Amino acid sequence: MQHIFDGFRLNQAVINNIQQLIHLLADIQRHRACSLAILSDNYSFDNQVTLLHKKINARLAFLDSQSELTEVVDQHEWNHVLSEWKVVGYGWRGDNVLHNFELHSHLLEKILNIIRHAGRWVLRSGSYSEQVADHYLGHSVFEFVFATHLYQVETLGRLRGLGTHIANSGCNGDTAMQMRVEYLLQCARQEQNISSEFLNTHAASINKNIPALLDIQRSKTALNEWLELISGVLHGQLESSDLLARQTFDLASAVIDARLAFTEQILAYLHLAIEEMLESLLEETVAMDT
Repeated sequence: MQHIFDGFRLNQAVINNIQQLIHLLADIQRHRACSLAILSDNYSFDNQVTLLHKKINARLAFLDSQSELTEVVDQHEWNHVLSEWKVVGYGWRGDNVLHNFELHSHLLEKILNIIRHAGRWVLRSGSYSEQVADHYLGHSVFEFVFATHLYQVETLGRLRGLGTHIANSGCNGDTAMQMRVEYLLQCARQEQNISSEFLNTHAASINKNIPALLDIQRSKTALNEWLELISGVLHGQLESSDLLARQTFDLASAVIDARLAFTEQILAYLHLAIEEMLESLLEETVAMDT
C-alpha cells in the first residue's frame, strides 16, 4: 500500500512542477518579445527584460532542485534547457533579430515537450483514472491542454515576439521577416478556430469549473484587434513606432495571459481529481480493515 501512496505523492509533486514549468514558459516567451523589441531599438522594454532574466534564473534553479521532476523527465533534455538558456539569456544583445527569435523558440519547444511528457506521465500513471477525470472536466480536456493548447499558446507567443518587433521598426523590405509573420498570422487564425471548436464542444463541463474560459471568450476582441494591427503593419497601413510596439505587446499579452490562466485552472482541477482518487482509495482501505 505504501508504494501506492508514494505514487500519489509523486503525481502531486509532478503537477506542481508542471505549473512551475508553465510559468517558466510564459516568462521566456515574454523575454523573447521584450528582447526582440530592444533589438529594434525600443529600450522601453529594458527594465522588463532585466526583471524577467532574474526571474527565469531563479525558477530554473528551483526546478533543477526538484528530484520528482527528474523521475519523469529525461535528465538529458532538462540539461539541454539549462545550457540553452545560458546561450539565449546572456548573449542576445548582439544577435540578429531572427537568430534571437529562433534561439528562444528552440528553447521553448524543449520546455513544451517536457511539459507534454510530464503531463502525459501523470495521465497514464496508476494514480490517475479517466473515470474520475470525466467526473470533473473530462479526460479529453486534460489531453487537449498538454497536447494542443500550450502549443497554440506558443504560436501566439511567437507572433507576439515578431509582431512587437515589426510594430516598432517595420519589415523594411525584409522578405524573410514578412513571410514569417504572414505564416504565423495564418497559423494563429487556424489554431484559434480549432481551439474554439474544441472548447465550445466541451463548454458544458468546463464552464462550471473553469472561470478562465470566459476570459478566453472575452479576449476574442483583443485577439482580432491584435491580429488586424499586425496585418496593418505588414501591408503598410500602419506606421511603425515605439508606441505601436507597446500597444501590440500589451494586446498580445492580454490574449496569451487569458490562455495561460485557463491552463493553470485546468491543472488545479487535475490536482483535485487525483486528490479525489486518493480519498477513494483511503476509504476502500478503511472499509477493508473493518
